Amino acid sequence: MLAQESSSPWSGDQVAVGVSGHSAPYVRGRMSSFFRLQYQVSTAAMDAEPRPLYRANRYQLHLGQNLRLQKGLSLGLAGTFSRGIEENQIGAFAAQEFRLRFMRGLETFTRTAFQSFTRNQFQEEWALQLHAQQQWGKEGFVFLVLGRAQKTFQIRDGIAFPLDAGSGRQETFRLQGGLQRHLSPGTYQQELRATLQNGNGLDPLFQAVNFLHAQREVAGVHLWRNRRQTALYRFDWQWWAQEQEDIAAGAIRHFSVTTLETAASFSLVTIGRSTLLAGPQLGLSLPGASQFPDPTSEVGRFLQQPDLLFYGQQHVTGGVAFTWLWQNLNKDAFSLDLAVAHRQQPKHAFTQYRIQLNYLLY
Repeated sequence: MLAQESSSPWSGDQVAVGVSGHSAPYVRGRMSSFFRLQYQVSTAAMDAEPRPLYRANRYQLHLGQNLRLQKGLSLGLAGTFSRGIEENQIGAFAAQEFRLRFMRGLETFTRTAFQSFTRNQFQEEWALQLHAQQQWGKEGFVFLVLGRAQKTFQIRDGIAFPLDAGSGRQETFRLQGGLQRHLSPGTYQQELRATLQNGNGLDPLFQAVNFLHAQREVAGVHLWRNRRQTALYRFDWQWWAQEQEDIAAGAIRHFSVTTLETAASFSLVTIGRSTLLAGPQLGLSLPGASQFPDPTSEVGRFLQQPDLLFYGQQHVTGGVAFTWLWQNLNKDAFSLDLAVAHRQQPKHAFTQYRIQLNYLLY
């Protein structure tokens, strides 16, 4: 992606650099190794009141090993270690950091409580992933991925100087599988995934749990491409639920939502090496039972209102995207994407526009 512009209450920048590699097969061609090293730094600030400042940096190391047991069957094991720090300054707006995963006593803060409030969060994550793939010649393949990750947080708050603000812990379990099947009319692809995430925050004084949170997701993607690859049909579905209990503030928050979305992509015009594609989109979002804490402070309204509007009401999504693709003789290409999507609720509406320029290397 060469350029991307977006509009939101937050503005900022992000830079990520990385290097990766994959070894040639060894041990009679049955084994191979791979790695990825990435570093990311970002900043953000609110365009209007309140004006919290946010800075973060993070690095990640990913190592893996593949083993081919027999023809078409391969297994792999990968491990990931990452470490990072978030530095947050609220300024004259008294609140805990909006991006923080574990908030403590949210409703106990008011706008005039502090003239300056800072929070730093140190993060460390370990993850392990096991994957398997079975391939049947040119007919297709199936794959399965099992993953587990554990993340810890050390939090420090300060007005004049930083103090221990407690710690947090988060565990994630992930199951993912899918297949690709080549048929005479075209190709069918499917991906299914399930994710379970649990976390808690500990009080700095008594080391007692004062914040609980859980998230669950079940989702699927189904894709059909015709033999000439001039049309693509896609169907996505997802069920997502989130629960939070802020024990220090006496607030409970939970909601769930089911989304259904279908999309297609057609080739409209082909002139020489350039092609114009069009893709209509239609979706439906169905909210489940929800409970949001009563926003008795400006901080609570600022944090809870967006989720209440977005996940608390049913809405329909409609949109269309156009892509102009130009490919030269060297097998690299340029693409220009123009898209608009509109979400309509009984009382509110959301419209999103996207312009994206890409340079593709084959």
